[in-house]
Amino acid sequence: LRAQSRTLRQRVPEGLLARATPARLREAIGVLLDNALRHGKGAVTLAAREGGGTVVVEVGDAGPGVPDQLVPYVFDRGFSAGGSTGVGLALARALIEADGGRLELSKARPALFEIYLPVARADDVLGVPWKIESTPR
Repeated sequence: LRAQSRTLRQRVPEGLLARATPARLREAIGVLLDNALRHGKGAVTLAAREGGGTVVVEVGDAGPGVPDQLVPYVFDRGFSAGGSTGVGLALARALIEADGGRLELSKARPALFEIYLPVARADDVLGVPWKIESTPR
């Protein structure tokens, strides 16, 4: 993002835990951030919140979004309107679903993707070292 003079705005509360495989979640969010970089414009936002036993992770940008006629196909494997492989969003959705979550395009213009995952309970995370050093993708 920095190389293209764009910013990443993050709003993730401390201590928020979702029941998810860290590598799967990291890869899915990476796909969404990469898509925002490739197809969007302006600042990219990454936000998370808890609501009703669910952790919601949002990734969006200020670009033109997804044209209405393409909305039904954005998660189809092999579909690409931007010259890419068309594998990223299909893979991201499969990774999130493997952990019992959902990945949706919640708003087409500008694009806003949301990941829904169950909130982790205390017994889900006992003995798991959650604090890791983040590395830029």
